[in-house]
Amino acid sequence: MFRKLGARIVSAVLLLAVSFSSQASFHIVKISQVYSNASGSVQFIELTMGAAGQTQFAGHTISASQGGATNSFTFPNNLSVGNPGSKVLVGTFGYAALASASVPAPDFTVPDGFIFTSGVSINFAGVDLLTFPSIPIDGTSSLKIDSSPNRNVTTATNSPTNNAGATGTVVLPAQNTPPAAPTIISASGSDSTATIIFSAGSTGGSPIIDFTA
Repeated sequence: MFRKLGARIVSAVLLLAVSFSSQASFHIVKISQVYSNASGSVQFIELTMGAAGQTQFAGHTISASQGGATNSFTFPNNLSVGNPGSKVLVGTFGYAALASASVPAPDFTVPDGFIFTSGVSINFAGVDLLTFPSIPIDGTSSLKIDSSPNRNVTTATNSPTNNAGATGTVVLPAQNTPPAAPTIISASGSDSTATIIFSAGSTGGSPIIDFTA
């Protein structure tokens, strides 16, 4: 009888251990950084593993909600690196297009505009849920969230890091603006001809192709 009881206790302990190991494979992961540009085309969410082995992402979701609208993404695969402090980078297609030696490639790619930039709640797999009144859209700053119980939020220069450990900073390309109207210097003419002398205004960052009078 004692042997049977002992065997049952051992089996129960093993079952609990297996269950804990399975649940712990993604449960100790927290949102650590959120970034968006003004248009929402370039965005990323960085996650940080709080313990080893937190790589079992396949089938779990991350979502961004605002009011009754929700954007959701299901992770298609697991991660390769699962050390304490390892990062996971979720970026939009616009972010992925910037990937270079100075901008780390995302581990997962979501549609542009995935993150709402005001009144947004971001939920990772039901284990970490944060709500932000607003997200910086100046193109440089991101929200950085620590792992303390208070989840303190600061604003600083963005610094995305992916699962392979590559890190960098998003620097957005300069945006062109409409060219300025030319300045008329003089105008003269007759019944069949007209002569206008003018100086061009600002190009707006792109060469002027033609003028219309």
